[in-house]
Amino acid sequence: MNDLGYPILTYDDAEVCYNCFYVKQIANGLNVKNGLLKLKTTHGYESIGDLMYIISAWKELDRGEPFSYDWPDATLDDIELHCINEARYWLYENYDFLQSIRKQLIHKR
Repeated sequence: MNDLGYPILTYDDAEVCYNCFYVKQIANGLNVKNGLLKLKTTHGYESIGDLMYIISAWKELDRGEPFSYDWPDATLDDIELHCINEARYWLYENYDFLQSIRKQLIHKR
């Protein structure tokens, strides 16, 4: 892959890059619930930070629970907004790493 101009990523780094696609959609309010569930089923919880707690909270609220211990201040009416905000925070937290990968890809062209 390096000969083709692509950086060699560890599994964890590649996972973060892949998750970025769905997290960006969520942060923009597109396919929020489906994107969140896709993140969980594709890679599990390790690389999505606190979004994992929102997945659990959303499921509890969907079942009719009055609140969730995983995200106590969320309600069924605003859980999507909590998810969007947390996705934006995830992008902020991973910004430097994602930019370094982007720069590697651009400079290799």
